[in-house]
Amino acid sequence: MPNGKRPGTKPGLNRYLWDLKHQGPTKLDSTLIERRNIPLAAEPDDLPGPTVTPGIYSVQIETELAKLNTQFRVVKDPRVKASQAAFDQQFELLQALYEKWAKLNDGVNRIRVLKRQLSNLSKRVDGSEVLDNISKELSLKLHSIEAVLVCVHRESPRDVLRFAAGLDDTLIDCISVVAIADEAPTMQALQVAEETMDRVDEMLQKLDTVLVHDVPAFNELLMKSAVQPLGLSG
Repeated sequence: MPNGKRPGTKPGLNRYLWDLKHQGPTKLDSTLIERRNIPLAAEPDDLPGPTVTPGIYSVQIETELAKLNTQFRVVKDPRVKASQAAFDQQFELLQALYEKWAKLNDGVNRIRVLKRQLSNLSKRVDGSEVLDNISKELSLKLHSIEAVLVCVHRESPRDVLRFAAGLDDTLIDCISVVAIADEAPTMQALQVAEETMDRVDEMLQKLDTVLVHDVPAFNELLMKSAVQPLGLSG
């Protein structure tokens, strides 16, 4: 359960309302986004995940003195004709889409951290043209991957009308299409979702190649020049 959604711990009665959502994906780090303008509306703290399927769930309340467990049942709207199998198929696809979205956001966050380090590198390479050129080439390579995963020009949600969508937008659209109906995903939705997730995997594989080969090779050159190497944490 996300920390922001945990019930209170003050003495007395604490009420908690669950929105029947699983934990959502990792968000894009807003501190790594370079904006010319500050958005008027703040982004939500957490992204909601997929809705749970009908079934039996467990809840645990733990204090310093006791640990209490119980179960409850989530039932479908009696007006909905979808079977449990249909709900399970829908959830399976949604879970895969959300997991891919999280991996995409993690990848973009890593790209932006490295791009920021590369941007600041020129101040530390003592005018080395070789290092500076390699730094720019590496930054462009990272940027080309980032620009496919997300729209790099977007500064607000309305910018979707002005710039081409990224793969994250397509994933979000797939999630909306699959989740909007109480039924199993259609063959068309399944096909588009699989093609989009394969495309994300392709770009993340390109990122892995850069992280495994290009960045370490560049770091070796930096260390030979007594320059602090790029960080690869995360």
